[in-house]
Formats: sequence, C-alpha cells, structure tokens
Amino acid sequence: MTVAETEMVRSENLPLALETHQIGMTAALHTELEKVRTASEISGLVANMLSRHASGDWGEVCAHDAKVNDEALKYKARILSAYTIEGIKVWVMTDAGWNGSHRVTTIMRPEDY
Repeated sequence: MTVAETEMVRSENLPLALETHQIGMTAALHTELEKVRTASEISGLVANMLSRHASGDWGEVCAHDAKVNDEALKYKARILSAYTIEGIKVWVMTDAGWNGSHRVTTIMRPEDY
C-alpha cells in the first residue's frame, strides 16, 4: 500500500474531526492479507477500516480505550482502533507528528507494533 493524502473526515458522533495526512500499512499485514484476499478486496477492506476509524468507530477496543480515543481527538494525541479481518487482528493507529500538526495513520497487526 502506498502513502496517500486524504481529506479531513468529520465524525457525526464527535465534535472534532480526525485528520489523517499520511496512511501506510505494514508489509507483514499486507502479505498476510494477500494470502486470503485480492488486491482490490484489500483496498476495499482498508477503505472501510479507515472510514470507521475516522468517524469515531473504534471497533473492538475496550470501553476505557474508546473513551481515551474520544479525549485524544481534543488534543491531537494517539488514537487506536482495532478490527478483525479474516481472523487477523488489525490495529489502525493515528499519531500526531512531533509538533501535533502532521497526522500519520498506520494499519498493522499488533505484533508489528
């Protein structure tokens, strides 16, 4: 997966938008997904996860982590969503840059972190 520029996505449920400027996927996750899905299907799965993540659907995180994510939106801190695809646990993590102005989202397996 290549790094891509995206538009700001506004959540209907949350007062602040989650902005992502760069998006990437770990090679290990991509290789694992390629074993069970076509490139086109992987793109669709990724688009769905990113849409959920950007709209405040944190997926399979516990209630405490969901609350931490909601607060993190206010301060441009790290946000973590978790989903399961084809039996593979997937994390979508958005980090602020060193000065909080540049957001990078990485799609990975927990063991890739």
